[in-house]
Amino acid sequence: MNFILISKLYQTIVAVYEKGEKVLFEELKSYINSNSTVNTATTVAYDLLDRIRQSEHSIYSNLLTAANQDIQNSSIKLQNIIGQLHLLSDNVKRFQSDWHYACNLFIQNRRAKTVSSLAVLAKPIGTFFKSAWNFLTSNEPPQLQSSDHIKIFNMTFNDILNENIRFYMQKHQQGHPLIHTIPPQKHLVDLINLHKKYKDSLGYEPLDLNKFSPSCECFEIEIETYRSRVMISFMDKYENPSNYIHIPLDVSSDRLHQLFAVKTTSIRYVQIQIGEDIYTGLMKWSDCTRKTIVQAKSHLKISCQHSHQHFYTVDGTSDQSFTSDAITSIQLEQKIKELELGLSAQSKYNMEEKQIVDLRGTKVLASLNKKIDEMVKSLNSNDIACVSNLINVEDIINFHNRLPDADKIKRLRNFDDVKQEFSRMNPMRVILDDLIDSHSDIQFVWTEKMQNAFINSRQCIEQSVKQLLLCTSALCSLNVHLIVAYAWAHVLTMNSNNSSSSNDQNFNTLNQRYDQICKISGDNPELVKANNLLRNDAKAIYYNTRRINNSRTEILNMLKMKISLDPVKLNDTFQYSQLGRDAHIWLFRSKDETTIQCAPLKTSIDFGIVLVDIHRRMIQKLIIHNRLENDIDIEITSTESNTQFYAPTENQTKLTELHVYGKVALVDVQLSTDIIDFGYCPCNGTIIEKYIDIKNLLPCPLNAIAQIQQQETQAIPMKSILSIQSDRLNLNPSTTTHFHVSLKPNTVEEIIDPQIGFRNVIACPSGSWNTTGTRVARANLPEDVFVDNDGNIYVPDNSNSIQKWLPNATNSITVAGGSFGSDMNQLKNPIGIFVRNNNLYIVDNGNFRVQKWAYGATSGVTVAGGNSKGSALNQLSNCYGIYVDENENVYIADRDNNRVMKWMPGATEGIVVAGGNGEGRNSNQLTFPLGIYLDNDANIYIADYYNNRVQMWAQGATNGITVAGGNGGGSAPNQLSLPRAVSVDTQKNVYVLDTFNDRVQKWAPHASSGITIIGSDGRDSRPNQLQSPFGMRFDANGNIYVADTYNWRIQKFSCGK
Repeated sequence: MNFILISKLYQTIVAVYEKGEKVLFEELKSYINSNSTVNTATTVAYDLLDRIRQSEHSIYSNLLTAANQDIQNSSIKLQNIIGQLHLLSDNVKRFQSDWHYACNLFIQNRRAKTVSSLAVLAKPIGTFFKSAWNFLTSNEPPQLQSSDHIKIFNMTFNDILNENIRFYMQKHQQGHPLIHTIPPQKHLVDLINLHKKYKDSLGYEPLDLNKFSPSCECFEIEIETYRSRVMISFMDKYENPSNYIHIPLDVSSDRLHQLFAVKTTSIRYVQIQIGEDIYTGLMKWSDCTRKTIVQAKSHLKISCQHSHQHFYTVDGTSDQSFTSDAITSIQLEQKIKELELGLSAQSKYNMEEKQIVDLRGTKVLASLNKKIDEMVKSLNSNDIACVSNLINVEDIINFHNRLPDADKIKRLRNFDDVKQEFSRMNPMRVILDDLIDSHSDIQFVWTEKMQNAFINSRQCIEQSVKQLLLCTSALCSLNVHLIVAYAWAHVLTMNSNNSSSSNDQNFNTLNQRYDQICKISGDNPELVKANNLLRNDAKAIYYNTRRINNSRTEILNMLKMKISLDPVKLNDTFQYSQLGRDAHIWLFRSKDETTIQCAPLKTSIDFGIVLVDIHRRMIQKLIIHNRLENDIDIEITSTESNTQFYAPTENQTKLTELHVYGKVALVDVQLSTDIIDFGYCPCNGTIIEKYIDIKNLLPCPLNAIAQIQQQETQAIPMKSILSIQSDRLNLNPSTTTHFHVSLKPNTVEEIIDPQIGFRNVIACPSGSWNTTGTRVARANLPEDVFVDNDGNIYVPDNSNSIQKWLPNATNSITVAGGSFGSDMNQLKNPIGIFVRNNNLYIVDNGNFRVQKWAYGATSGVTVAGGNSKGSALNQLSNCYGIYVDENENVYIADRDNNRVMKWMPGATEGIVVAGGNGEGRNSNQLTFPLGIYLDNDANIYIADYYNNRVQMWAQGATNGITVAGGNGGGSAPNQLSLPRAVSVDTQKNVYVLDTFNDRVQKWAPHASSGITIIGSDGRDSRPNQLQSPFGMRFDANGNIYVADTYNWRIQKFSCGK
């Protein structure tokens, strides 16, 4: 809100009224008294009011212009945020591409190791095989698409079939085209079977066997003879020698077994000639189609029969010319082997590609990519761009309707499903690319490239949530500026009638949608609070501001009335008129933070134009807007002795001045007296009791502890005994309680002058906490929090620093770090903090060390780790939780090594005190230990993250005991889901920050389930909710502080409901 313009507005109108009131008043009075012509009075009144209207219009237009500038700025800010989201979307796609490349590289390296022993096979093999071999052993993924490989293999199949096998079979078909020997079938059958084997899995087309006929009649003949030459003659039914078909055959090993394809029905006889001189008689073809045995001399035996086998033949015989180079059986067999090797390689690649697609990591990244795509498509920069000034209510409401609503933003901000998928990813063993061998399983082993791609993608979730939170805040501000602009535009377009119902409906819609956006903007309550104040101002403008145009119209209507202007009717007319303007004052703190100021500095309560003896007293409103965080005691006094404020008359034209005085209300309790006077006491040991009354002035219960702060003012100790009978006071709201003090004087005469102080506390005798938290600090994705005995809050911040928040502070101070690096005065991704004896112990995770910063120091010293990342006793690997005992022994959760280490002061290496037996669920194992805590007996309590349990390890124990969870991940009372922090009270109750369930669970000793004490209303940003909290601590009074990570805040949950 521009206080200067508001001040100018009211001062201008007051000045116009002060200058013109007497003129207007006298003209109206003259008109009423004379009841004569109205021209002069009408003209003067009209001109005066018109000048006021013009002044108002100019000021209101300036205010609307200022509101438009705020809209433009908010729109640009929102567009920039959406631009960052688009960059994030590009990053996610790039990381997903990196993941696929890394996975393919994994497969290629494993494939190369698998087939390296077969390299010798490449030497005698032809071109096709070499291409398949290169494809099989390449270190890069195939450049061709899957469809290209299908086309290549389809062509190869058909080339071998039609160009090689067909002509090979034609070459071995001896005889006549209608009757010839059946060629070798092996190569064709091998090719058909090979195609059948890979057709479905690789998606190949059916083989084109149109040139191969399996349906002809087959004649089988077997001849035993010592002769080397046989001639078989087939004769037609006309016994015409010119139509005989003669087929010469060679005989080897004294035996001939031959099959003939018969593609004609005109055969009548068959005759067989052995050598030059032996002939069989004419055998009927009909007999030969049955089992027939012919004995021709002792050295010749012929067996003939019809064969029922199915064979493939082609058109043409060996004595016909064809256009193919002769191909041998060995060459043909080699081609088929080459083809089979290529198919095998392609099949293996497809299987490996499917293995990559089926990886859980691939599916998780695909889900993230889909979520980010949905996000950027739903947020269109063009819809948010405000291209011109919005000068009327229609323009404003049309622009507002283009903005994303709260439901869409809330849906886009919900990354729960994606986060859950990431959280369910089991930790993988990471190896170098060079260490991949033939037994490496991508299901359980990742390369560093795969891990980097996955981690980078996961970080995009946090960045997306952060940008969407900023988007929500920017959208909240844009909405409130639209409301302000709508209010000013409405005022500029008001006429004598009330605003239309459609305007009111639109204004209500703007406010409703703003409220919905505010509900999901809990990450920035300061902004919401400021916007709410601005919205309230806009409401006041919309509903309370009366244009002088209305007043002008009212007066003109009254002057034109054709009735007798008696006092009663005039009184009724003014009572129900639109005349009048409420006064508004805004309170704010001055720059020096010590005084309270108001704006405008001068304002007025406008009682309208009041006529003599008519409507002397009019009720108006003085509206005071308190922008401060504190309650204010307001006192309003008048400069006049009379407390009644009368409207001006002909004898009183000056408005009554009011003085508004405000002060911050700091009173909690009221004491009946500041001094308890025992008077002169006899030195005989008699106990004297006194009491005073303490009244709680607050509307809520108050618990207080009384302490004797000063025993005496002299150097000699006081001999008498002053005691408080009950140091704890429970003060109910607005009630009075006795506070009793007793004194037992000593026999020595002395002056007793101690002081008794009262400290407000909240005790927890019932073990209950307020389930609605209070934000006590802002932080950038805080992962831990610590509260010292003075109530100071320490938070590791993403700015590579430790931020300290003093009690009730609105800003933090840097007490360690502040720049990214590995020097002693730098930090790299600090994620844990512990304070002991005013020293800060910082988990400097990026440097794999723990740094100790003395109070006020500008640099730290390494007290654990600092020897690079590793698993040796002098090393740490992604350390997390920290606890420092009274002897300044540092206990650190060495997360990636699945152990808890103890580093004594001055030690050069640590001692394993829990875990250290590899990752697992056994009682002597841990899996990603995070938060740790030591009770008074030095038992170590560990948030065993991926085992969804809390383990208690006694000092010196080799096994842990489950004290919370351990029943699998889930949200049931007996379950935990990814716990990150743990604490224990003196009664051995275990408090667990159940991160993925967004709650704090209390587990009593030996309990089989826990109870929810904080966070039972789901995940969100309201004060009674949490969103993926990472850190938790108790203060000295039992209050719980939670690092509410994805709400960017530290929440305090007070002990005692």
